[in-house]
Amino acid sequence: MAKNKYITDEEIHEIECAIYNNLPSPLLQDVSEVYSDTDKEWIKTILKEDEKYNHIPDWDSYIITDLGRFVNVKHRRQLKPTFTSNTVIAQLGDRRNHYSQLFEEFGWEYDLKEILAMYKKEGWPFQVANTYRKKFKENFGFLP
Repeated sequence: MAKNKYITDEEIHEIECAIYNNLPSPLLQDVSEVYSDTDKEWIKTILKEDEKYNHIPDWDSYIITDLGRFVNVKHRRQLKPTFTSNTVIAQLGDRRNHYSQLFEEFGWEYDLKEILAMYKKEGWPFQVANTYRKKFKENFGFLP
């Protein structure tokens, strides 16, 4: 595929030929690599010292770090997780990814207060679910 991510007329012709001749689709070559080398280098530039990251299952262009950062690699930006009074959620599509489950899956220690302290210290963006705002303020003493 071209750099602008549109399929050219030549590529359409190749795909049609593959379909009519029962050959593997030429598009499968582009799907095999999740991140380019420039994406991997960019990830290294945003990580703090000793910060680890892992891909969120079933969402190839999103990563989560052991400090609790939630990042879209494709668009190269840090996203806002949702804090409740007792957990952190990375909402992707219609699926809620609870940090506690992700941290356990990756073998990291989950500590809500430590994650919140890091967000507050670094000024990273986050949101608090409306239904938990009052309880969040009671538990942590502030709102974003």
